[in-house]
Amino acid sequence: MQALEFSTVLNPDLQIEIPQDYRMLLKASARLRVIILVEDEAEESHWNAMAAQALLDGYDEGDSVYDKL
Repeated sequence: MQALEFSTVLNPDLQIEIPQDYRMLLKASARLRVIILVEDEAEESHWNAMAAQALLDGYDEGDSVYDKL
């Protein structure tokens, strides 16, 4: 089984559109296994906060010289 990964947005009818670049890789009668991963806005926010904190944790007084550039 080959994996194709792309991001998309559901249309108003809750249908997933396959990007044109991937359509030519598929056959009309191809059997597919679909896994839907939905972005969790709260989780995304949590990861962004953790990344920002990790950056700040690595900041040292010696780095302040770069603040003046």
